[in-house]
Amino acid sequence: MSRLAVAVIAVLLAGCASSPALVSVSPSTSPVAAAASSAPPSPVPTAPPSDPPPPSATPRPTPTAVDYEDWTPIPGVIDTKLRWLAWSPDSRHLLVPRAEVGHSPAMDVFSAAGQLIQTITDFDEGLWLDSERLVLTRYGDEGEYVYNEMRQPEGATSYLAQLGSDHVEALGENLAASRSSGAGALAVPTCWICRPNVGFYREVAFRTWTVEDGFSEALRGHAIRWSRGGDRVLVEHPLQSGPARDSWWETLSYPDMTRFARGGGLLNADLTRTVRISSAESSVARVTDLVSRETLDLPVPFDDFHVQWDASGSLLVNDRIGSAALMGMDGQLRGQWANVGHITPFSSSDDETTHVLWFDETVESTGDLAIVRHGALSRVHIPGQLYNGAGSVAPAPDGSVLAVMAYVDQRAAVLLVAL
Repeated sequence: MSRLAVAVIAVLLAGCASSPALVSVSPSTSPVAAAASSAPPSPVPTAPPSDPPPPSATPRPTPTAVDYEDWTPIPGVIDTKLRWLAWSPDSRHLLVPRAEVGHSPAMDVFSAAGQLIQTITDFDEGLWLDSERLVLTRYGDEGEYVYNEMRQPEGATSYLAQLGSDHVEALGENLAASRSSGAGALAVPTCWICRPNVGFYREVAFRTWTVEDGFSEALRGHAIRWSRGGDRVLVEHPLQSGPARDSWWETLSYPDMTRFARGGGLLNADLTRTVRISSAESSVARVTDLVSRETLDLPVPFDDFHVQWDASGSLLVNDRIGSAALMGMDGQLRGQWANVGHITPFSSSDDETTHVLWFDETVESTGDLAIVRHGALSRVHIPGQLYNGAGSVAPAPDGSVLAVMAYVDQRAAVLLVAL
């Protein structure tokens, strides 16, 4: 045997004597598993840190009891698209439009104290013919609302309803968009939009209507409003189309429809006197008696102001920053108040005894309403957010009750308060 072979055998024998026992591998164990079992134990893997659990949903706030103070809430959901509240001429009942999803249009009649008197369904428009009767109109499939005004009511049909009765009588006439005298007569427009490309001012006209006599002959002009007693009607004669148009005005006596007086401006409830801001001086109110044609210039303590007639024969003047004053025809101030808000053409009672002022520049009109009633100032607090827009503040014709549209607990509501 060579020396190299002997050396190799010696090395192998030495290695066998010093090596540890071999690991037994069963037939069912793979070499990979066997190798893994002979390796030092690896650390047990841990799951990666998970995101923190999402916060639980904030529970809806439990409805809280609203402190209505002196207000009476009217139940139900109002139609804020229409934004009108209609008092009966005797101030005893209020007509309220409803918004019922998936149902026909509806109106409710409430007493001045807030009790439901009756519900009227399937009619789109309602107005008081007098204190006991309503004229209801169904527009039909051709009607649609555009900017809160009814368009295309040419196919409408009207009905007569009695307060507190479910019976309605078909009138066979279209009395949509009429103006009521409150004493049984309507001024009905002969065209609501008139013919395209002809011009509103060229063909605007109206007829009067009563249950007993039906329609009168058509008269040129646009009937704007009736006098408080229903014995006169103010008529605009447009000289051009558009909302900011030149017109001339006259007052007609009813029922003979003869001219009582000519002249525009802001007329009082009887349509006998008018007031305009002087064109020469912005702080002067010019009062004209439409019968005698006598004029009177009254200096106003504000440079930029609005004006409203008061039942005492005085003028309620109101400036841009929300101050107001009651001024007699002798130029003397009967009262002056700061930070009361603004008057609007729709926020005075028909008898001019009561005026409601508030700050309406912002959408979120909250807080107090200022009430000037019989020359004295008081305030009422709204338990919510006033719904801005014409018709959202509606004093009764005699000023004894105030109705407002407001958001209370995030819902539109009608509220009543006695004044």
